[in-house]
Amino acid sequence: MVEAKKEVKKAFLNKYAIGSFNICNLETFQAVFNASKETNSPVFLSTSNTSIDYMGLENIKNLAEGLKRTKVILHLDHGSYKNAVACINKGYDSVMFDASRLSLKKNIMLTKKVVDYAHENNVIVEGEVGVLEKDGLTNPGEAEDFAEQTGVDLLAVSVGNLHGYYKYMPVLDFKRLLEIKQVVKTPLVLHGASGLNDETIKTAIRHGIVKINIDTELRWAFTKSVRDFLRRNSMNKFNNKSFDIRNYLGEARKSFERKVVDKIRLFQS
Repeated sequence: MVEAKKEVKKAFLNKYAIGSFNICNLETFQAVFNASKETNSPVFLSTSNTSIDYMGLENIKNLAEGLKRTKVILHLDHGSYKNAVACINKGYDSVMFDASRLSLKKNIMLTKKVVDYAHENNVIVEGEVGVLEKDGLTNPGEAEDFAEQTGVDLLAVSVGNLHGYYKYMPVLDFKRLLEIKQVVKTPLVLHGASGLNDETIKTAIRHGIVKINIDTELRWAFTKSVRDFLRRNSMNKFNNKSFDIRNYLGEARKSFERKVVDKIRLFQS
């Protein structure tokens, strides 16, 4: 059984990053699992609040029962306090509690509560300081205070990275990232990595990032695959291939899986 804390420490010491890939249904779950198995690499299999609403926490947990002998880390991404506690109780390996939009004082107070409860249950916790918006960059001093006072195992930072696809390739503030790394001993996380070029990703890893989140890029690959399949096979009730759900979802799963494998190799995990 994979130990999340041990895998994070290995990435931190050996200067590579573990991919965190969001899933929302059986096909995407299978894709991340298959990619981890193919590459023999650890991965964070991430479920958001909306994914939990869509799939059902009990269903996710039942699927995850088969992951105990794998390198897959079941993770809550940008979780609410309610979902963080629920996921800890359901046996998740890792939870991210996101109170970054609150004041630093309240963020620290609530995150510390989650950390204390999670650590009692051998679950690691990711917190966040700074907001993934143009003017929400992480202050190194605040990051230091947050890490020390909460005891989080992972710290997500904002250095010019944003959620969603980028209209223009951003120039991440690596000077700020280095400043954070110098005062924070906690392993660092990069959210909003969909669409970042390879060199930016590699530089981020060299500057201390040990976990990288990918979501939008995977959803785009999945949806494009379905769209392309349906375009190639016009709807025809006499042609079973054109409307067999297994055909187009099977192709989408393969597309999603290939993208995850590519990212794992880029992250050198």
